[in-house]
Amino acid sequence: MSPIIQATIEAPGPAGPLQGTLLSPAASGVPVVLILPGSGPTDRNGNNPAGLKSSTYELLSNGLLRAGIASVRIDN
Repeated sequence: MSPIIQATIEAPGPAGPLQGTLLSPAASGVPVVLILPGSGPTDRNGNNPAGLKSSTYELLSNGLLRAGIASVRIDN
């Protein structure tokens, strides 16, 4: 597999900073998908403190990476 970039990022938002994870091929000009968690306290990986531990967004992000697409997963 080609080199990858994985980094925690932060961007300003109207109610405070948005924090997330960037996962990207180490190449320029790749498309980027922004993954926003659904309702409730779901985290950037798709897990929920009420017991949901499926990591759906993290799995999606890794699948996109294999297709040469970068992703940013943010916390709700």
